[in-house]
Amino acid sequence: MEKSDVATIYHITIPLTRTMALDVYERVLDTEASGDQSGIHDPNCSDEQEVLLATLASFFVYRRSAHYTFTYRRRRNFYSLPRAQHEILKKLNFQGTLDKLDECIEKNSAFAEAILKSGCKSFGIDPLSAENWKDLADSGDLDKARSTIKQFLRDWSKEGAAERERCYGPILKAIDKYYGTVVPPCEIRILVPGAGLGRLPFEICSRGYATEGNEFSYHQLIGSNFVLNATNKADEHTIYPFCLGFSHHRERDNQTRGITIPDVHPGTDLNKVLEYHVTDDCKTLPPGIYRYRPSQYFSMSAGEFVDSYNIEESKETYDCVATSFFIDTARNLLKYLETIRNVLAVGGLWINNGPLLWHWEGADATESRMAWESKKTEVKSFDQVEVNVEDAETPLFPPPTIMPQRALSGTHQHDVRHLLSHLGPSGFHGNHATSHQPDPSASAHQHSAEREWRGSLEFSLDEIYQLIQMYGFQIIERGSTKTGYILDEKCMARYVYDAEFWVAVKTHDVPDYISASFTTKPAKKRNDEDEDFEADVKDKGKGKAPQREF
Repeated sequence: MEKSDVATIYHITIPLTRTMALDVYERVLDTEASGDQSGIHDPNCSDEQEVLLATLASFFVYRRSAHYTFTYRRRRNFYSLPRAQHEILKKLNFQGTLDKLDECIEKNSAFAEAILKSGCKSFGIDPLSAENWKDLADSGDLDKARSTIKQFLRDWSKEGAAERERCYGPILKAIDKYYGTVVPPCEIRILVPGAGLGRLPFEICSRGYATEGNEFSYHQLIGSNFVLNATNKADEHTIYPFCLGFSHHRERDNQTRGITIPDVHPGTDLNKVLEYHVTDDCKTLPPGIYRYRPSQYFSMSAGEFVDSYNIEESKETYDCVATSFFIDTARNLLKYLETIRNVLAVGGLWINNGPLLWHWEGADATESRMAWESKKTEVKSFDQVEVNVEDAETPLFPPPTIMPQRALSGTHQHDVRHLLSHLGPSGFHGNHATSHQPDPSASAHQHSAEREWRGSLEFSLDEIYQLIQMYGFQIIERGSTKTGYILDEKCMARYVYDAEFWVAVKTHDVPDYISASFTTKPAKKRNDEDEDFEADVKDKGKGKAPQREF
């Protein structure tokens, strides 16, 4: 932060070497006992390690899986046709089309491997060892990798600007409407659960607000770290988001068209200096000129939303919670409502925009513990849940005899057991992603006692509005927006949602039957580092968020 001659702003600068990935692993390190920071030593962390490696592996095997699933299969179908039909399709240059699609897959694969290398660097993993643990990725992991690459279209391309305006625009306008007069805006703290690839928290923070994104999916976390910390300029990468879907194309060129990302360079925007003049009328700060960079007030946290924020130390720490395409990821919406209420200051706002495509619809709470423990625990991608013909073909691994096993480069590899025993935090080395430590007692994907209920409850919109009021929120604004999700404007079929928008203010009281259901966890036991951090918070005047009225 640059100091002016008059005054300096009170703020907390979270060290930029602390990261999303580091946070996940710090929670399971037994550093006091071992004094060793080289890796994970808690034997209960094997599941966490496997989820991480499966995520990284899905980007590693993207190339061979995409070729085998989409173009190799069609070549077999093409050559199995009767000779006369084979000749007809040669007139359409069908072979040339498959060659062009293979080129698109190759370029997407280079992008996937760039994400892989960035993620491996953040966790201190040698990407050349990926051949040893590639089999940890299953078809669900491959689907998430494909969906993540495609989501860059929505969040970080010029072509996605219209959809972002429909999805994020109402939220950003409401934030400016209710908080735009606060000077400096970093006095307002905003939490964005389900941050995905980080575009919404980026947009909020670039306006000057203190912003924290929260995300549970490793695919999304690694993808957001890549775009926030590992890109060097706008339009640096070209991807082909539609090349793996063969339905609804008016022209073949629509399927093979490329888009560039990112449309803006996050580092440039987040490091620009903002300047604000505080007058004598301000009740919280002395008058003066205040300058800061948005990056000083931007962070991302890794973890499940309820486990991370429905804790005593998060109580009333945010002025605003902004949710976009998020609430329908809940297995139990009541826990989301309780957590949002917990983190908001009295008078704080919950701003929402999104549909009701319940991601866990049909999940059975009576299913045996062994059955659900054997399943992946990450939230399903929106693309997975949406009925999409692109998902009709389950990604497959090619047999070893069909395609060569291709490593990124070089030949140096480590045995996977050696890797697992030494996998540890090295940090996301960048300027714009930092970490939050909501709960050191459990890893991001670990099952706590409170999360053993594995069913799903789905509500209609009118029921949700009733629940919002029961949980002590007053609706002060509502509307709807027609939007898609990663919508291809040039295709012949589109999924369009009437996304529901609302602004709700947290009131003081809730009925006894609601408060009786609250399960907020007690504050964690503090170590010396935590006490130093809290002392810094107190010294700089950043306690609970102030109460505001609208």
